Amino acid sequence: MRRWSDKTKIAGFSHSSHVPGTMFPVYAVAELALKQNVPVLAGGARAAPNMPVNMQNYDCHFYAFTGRKVGSPSLCGCTVLKALY
Repeated sequence: MRRWSDKTKIAGFSHSSHVPGTMFPVYAVAELALKQNVPVLAGGARAAPNMPVNMQNYDCHFYAFTGRKVGSPSLCGCTVLKALY
């Protein structure tokens, strides 16, 4: 993982990879980012339809996924936002 600098505006990454099936540690990345005051965006397009997603456990600011993967019509999606203050 690359380190961020004071120019980093957001840490964005995928929650899981569909090729090897790797689950990335959302909480661990969020913990590192929060120490640097960097907001976290986790992409859950592959994870959200296949496992329970608990935003309180992940401690990220944004969690986004496409509705198509969870059986919604095309062009639907969801972004969950954490209250910052």
